[in-house]
Amino acid sequence: MYKMASISGDGTEHPPPDAAAPVKKKAKKKKKKEKSKATPAKKRLMRDFKKLMSDQTSGVSAAPVDANIFQWQAVLFGPGDTPWEGGTFHLLMDFTEEYPNKPPSVKFVTKMFHPNVRRIIYSFFSFFFFLHLKIYIFFSVLTPFSSFSLTTTMFSMLCFLVPRDASLPLILQMAQVYNDGRICIDILKSQWSPIYDITNILISIQSLLGDPNPNSPANEEAASLYRDNRREYSRRVHALVAENLAASAEASSSSSGSSSSSSGAAKTDA
Repeated sequence: MYKMASISGDGTEHPPPDAAAPVKKKAKKKKKKEKSKATPAKKRLMRDFKKLMSDQTSGVSAAPVDANIFQWQAVLFGPGDTPWEGGTFHLLMDFTEEYPNKPPSVKFVTKMFHPNVRRIIYSFFSFFFFLHLKIYIFFSVLTPFSSFSLTTTMFSMLCFLVPRDASLPLILQMAQVYNDGRICIDILKSQWSPIYDITNILISIQSLLGDPNPNSPANEEAASLYRDNRREYSRRVHALVAENLAASAEASSSSSGSSSSSSGAAKTDA
């Protein structure tokens, strides 16, 4: 028998209860399709993430950046009984659809001085170019567009390269000759195996901090000091860690100050 639609007293027609069933079935089909779209690389990355969360390995942590499962932010704590002890070091990990058959690209974002970590080198030309753009953007707000010459107008198009609120660190990042801070370690190259996961990678890099390989240097100065003048090498690393801690403390104090001021403003409004 067919179920008839019911009509309420105000004349509104209501569909029978079973009429919503096809909608639910469509929603289930969509979910199944979304699951089927998950590639082997995405499934493996999700498995790595679950393992990282469940193990809570001491001294390392990582998570995807926003909704991009192929780009991760990671944090390492300096290993104990080494010059790196007490430091907090940030990394970026970029994966591809070929993971885990091919290793990710991993680099330090934090400034490093290590035999197996390449330095971040800047081009002075590009640095001053982007800084000039930043200054230009500031004055362009004060100057009517109609008074610009053709050359200035063409130059202003390049301002899209630098956001109006760009900070000096962002300008420095954009002025890099190449994205450096990359790590020279066997498991990310010739010794890579699909059995390695994100936890293994981070633990290996953390171990590399305290036990570098100066015979395969990415930073010749650091490797030379590590071989020939261990005391000076340790001094340089200690200074770097102290600088790192000071920057972290300043960042946390500024963020707490901004949050307290915003809460104070909210109370005033209330």
